[in-house]
Amino acid sequence: MTALQKNKFELKREATHAKLIQAGFEVFCQKGYSGASVDNIVSAAGLTKGAFYVHFQTKEQFIYDLLKYRKPSRTDLTSGIYELAKQDMPLEKMIHILMSKVVEHVGNSPEWITVYVDFCNQAKHNEKAMEVFRNYYDDWVGVMQYFIQLLQERERLPAELNALGIAKMFYAYLDGSLLHANLYREPLDASVMTNVFVALLRQPEARPAI
Repeated sequence: MTALQKNKFELKREATHAKLIQAGFEVFCQKGYSGASVDNIVSAAGLTKGAFYVHFQTKEQFIYDLLKYRKPSRTDLTSGIYELAKQDMPLEKMIHILMSKVVEHVGNSPEWITVYVDFCNQAKHNEKAMEVFRNYYDDWVGVMQYFIQLLQERERLPAELNALGIAKMFYAYLDGSLLHANLYREPLDASVMTNVFVALLRQPEARPAI
């Protein structure tokens, strides 16, 4: 096999993998993790089960790869945080800009939270699976923690604020809002999220106990 042929083979393999991941994401959002089957995924991708098992051993392994795929999709959210935190503008306006980006990002697939909850419930006794999802969640929390810490470094926020605690509380609120959005078919509101985030920054619990 020549180098050119090998490259073509690898490109085709990568394209098949990406096609399965995208189809699986859409199927999971429609049917949930427990309701989706490998047959559903390959049918949506226009591929065979053989192609699926070339790339993934099980449906569980598939969702692990799906999480890796979704992680780079947050680049547009995280890449601008550093520059945003350096801007000389009212703090509430800055937070609203960030919340608008968050709403735009998660609003593209609000059903994903139901997949997340479904899989966590199915895998609650599987420590490996729970560790994968904890890492995924911690990565999300780290985005907001980073934003708060940047503002602390610039003395826009008090140094004693518990950045990690605030970030965790915010994402607990965001997850609940996404579930509410799915239940009532109501879109997320960046202004409401801004108010919640500002309230979290101001609450006494945001400061560590002495």
